[in-house]
Amino acid sequence: MVDKPEDVEDIVEEAQRDAVAASEVTLKQDEERDRWEAFADKAQELVLTDAGLRQATGTMVAAKQLYCMALRDMENRTDALDSGGEDKARLKELYLEIASVQAGEPFDEVMLLQGIAETVVPWVESVSKEHTELEAKLKHQEIAEAEQTRRAGGISLGMECLPEHKIPDELNRTRTLTLVGWKPAVLWVVNRILEHTTSPEAFAAGTAPKQTIVLTREGGEHRDPRIMSIGDKGWDDCANSNNSWGRKFQETYLDHLHDPLDLFVVLDLPHAYKGYAFQSEATKAAEAQKKLRKWATLMGSAFIGTVLLESQNLPDFKALPWESLRLFTYLRAVTVEEKRDGYYDITVGRFTKIEGVPKEEVDAFTTGNIITP
Repeated sequence: MVDKPEDVEDIVEEAQRDAVAASEVTLKQDEERDRWEAFADKAQELVLTDAGLRQATGTMVAAKQLYCMALRDMENRTDALDSGGEDKARLKELYLEIASVQAGEPFDEVMLLQGIAETVVPWVESVSKEHTELEAKLKHQEIAEAEQTRRAGGISLGMECLPEHKIPDELNRTRTLTLVGWKPAVLWVVNRILEHTTSPEAFAAGTAPKQTIVLTREGGEHRDPRIMSIGDKGWDDCANSNNSWGRKFQETYLDHLHDPLDLFVVLDLPHAYKGYAFQSEATKAAEAQKKLRKWATLMGSAFIGTVLLESQNLPDFKALPWESLRLFTYLRAVTVEEKRDGYYDITVGRFTKIEGVPKEEVDAFTTGNIITP
C-alpha cells in the first residue's frame, strides 16, 4: 500500500512536533540541572563562610554516623544473647521502634547535652576501642594465616629433580637442595631455575617466589626486582656462627626487600664458612648449610646451596666428608656429557636429564658471570 501525499505530510508534521517537544524537554532538563548546580555552589559557599551552618551540618553528619555505629553495636550485642534467632530479630525491631518513638518526642536541650556528656561520649569511646581492638585482632589473624599459607607452599624449580616428593619439581622450605658439580654446569642449572621462578608461567601458577636472595662470588645485577644479588664481600664467612648472617642481613639488606623471602640461593657454600685450613670443601659446605639453614627456616624460605668444582670429576658422596650434606640435604650431583655436535647433556641427580644444551651457553659460565634472568 502506497501512502498518499497528504499522509506523508501528516507524518512529517508529527515528527517535527515530536522533535520540538523533545527539544523543550531537554531544555527544561538543562535549566533544572543548571539551577541545582547553582544551588549546590551556593550551599558550598554558605558552609564555608557561615560557621553556625557548618557546625549544624557537621552535627547532622555526626548524628547519622553515630546512629550507624549504635545500630551496629546493638545488632552485635543482640546477636550475642542466649536466645533463638526469632527472639533476636524481634528484639532488634523493638529497640529500633523504641528509639524512633523517643527520638520523635519533645526534648530538653540541656538534658540532651547532659546525656551526650554522660552517656554518648563514654559509650563512643568504649565501643570505638572495642572495634579497634577487634579489627587489629582480625588483621593480625589474617596476616598470620597468610604467612602460614606462604610457608606451607613449595617453590617450583622447573625441573623434576626431587622424585621423592609428591610434586617432583617443588622444593619445600624445610630442607636444602644442594647441587654439586662442575662450576659452569651448576651455575647454568641455577640460572635455569631462576629463569623459571621469574617466568610468567610460574607467577600465574602461584609457585613463583615473591623475593629471592642470591649470594654469589661475582655478584651481578638483575633486571627482575624480585631477585637481590649480593657479591662475595657482602657475605663471605657469613656462616661462621649461627647469628652472623642474621645480623648482617638485618643491618644491611632487610630494608631492601620488597616482600617476604621465599627463595635463598648460596652459590658456593664453602665460601660462607671460614673454618680451618685442614677442613675439606665438603666439611665447610656442610657447616655453612647447617647454620644458614636455621636462618632460612626462620625466614620461611626455600634454600638452594651449591658446591662448585673446578673439574667434571665428581667426588664419592658416600665418603665421610660428604656425609652431612648427603644425610641432611637433598644432595644432587650435576653431571655433564659432551656430545659430538657441540651440545651438552646435563643430568641433575639420577632422574633429571636436560638434553641438547648448547655448549657455548654452558661454557659462558666459566667466567662466573652468573644469573641475569
